[in-house]
Amino acid sequence: MRIQLIEVGECAVTRQPDLVLETCLGSCVAVALYDSGAGTAGLLHVLLPRMRSVSMETKVTKFADPGVRILVEKMEEAGARRDRMSARLAGGASLLEAAGGFDLFQIGTRNAETAREMLGGLSIPVVSAETGGHVGRVLRFHVGTGRVTVRVIGQKERDL
Repeated sequence: MRIQLIEVGECAVTRQPDLVLETCLGSCVAVALYDSGAGTAGLLHVLLPRMRSVSMETKVTKFADPGVRILVEKMEEAGARRDRMSARLAGGASLLEAAGGFDLFQIGTRNAETAREMLGGLSIPVVSAETGGHVGRVLRFHVGTGRVTVRVIGQKERDL
């Protein structure tokens, strides 16, 4: 088993069955897509809900609105079919509130809402999700089986 860390704003698509895609989340949201028929897995690490402007330095996959579309396109390029894709979401915590502050912008909540909205517009069902709350999470996506696990910091890993 090999682990590939997916960092903020990254998007990865693979068919390597021995690979585990892993990402760490706070207010960011992970979008995990899987097509069991093609054995294709994709993972997107979203930092912000919507892209307001773009420059040459902008990494568009750090935004949910273009990022989800790009992930789906990469999945299709790798042989996945949209009608067989399913999604799992994790993250979107309100860490400022956990620290005793006030989360004025609700970035975590908005990240999760925008990801769901984009997936719905592409007719991709969200089969499970663990979003919100006030704690960070680690998500692991086992490519060979399509199994997705999540571990809240300080707790045991469990299936998502």
